[in-house]
Amino acid sequence: MKPVKFCTREQGLEILAERNREKTAFDVSSYAPLPFRMFSPFFFWKDYGLKIPVPIWGKNWPKSKGWQKIPHSYSVEGIWQGLKIINGKTNFDLFKNKPHKRPNKEELEFSMVEGFVYGDNIIKDYVEARKKIFANAYRYMYENFEPLNLGKNIILENLTNGIEVFLYDVDDNPNIENLNQPYSHASLLCDLINKCQLLGVHSGPCP
Repeated sequence: MKPVKFCTREQGLEILAERNREKTAFDVSSYAPLPFRMFSPFFFWKDYGLKIPVPIWGKNWPKSKGWQKIPHSYSVEGIWQGLKIINGKTNFDLFKNKPHKRPNKEELEFSMVEGFVYGDNIIKDYVEARKKIFANAYRYMYENFEPLNLGKNIILENLTNGIEVFLYDVDDNPNIENLNQPYSHASLLCDLINKCQLLGVHSGPCP
């Protein structure tokens, strides 16, 4: 089977407009219909009773406010934004609440990202944080959340039928090391699908 390919949003819409039976594109952003909306890091899993463990939770971080020994988040984005340090502050409430980007309007003036909480340490390198926090949280969601299997199976069915499949979201940057633009989770999703496909794993953890 052919690998799943990343494309920009503009390219994805062009592919769909072509109505070419040999290729198709799926929007995996929070604006997409179900089940593909579930692939968005902003998807809020509370109604499904599903949670993502916060990567490397430090032993010295607060156990108040109902935090478990290893706290969990109802979204990938909640982890990414919640561990972000802005003006010396994190926002762990985003683990439990619907996520939003930070800095928000209240934080925007004179604000900057100072780093990310990672266990009892702080990651100041943005690329390192993307790899250790965002990518790992997203991979956990991809490998362990059963409702995603419907979208995976639709993609796999197209590939099995020889159709070229492209994925896109609202961001156009497929390079996790490119800090000039937000990183596209569609690119990460393509990598995960292709790796699991190569190993013959279509559900569950992919080694």
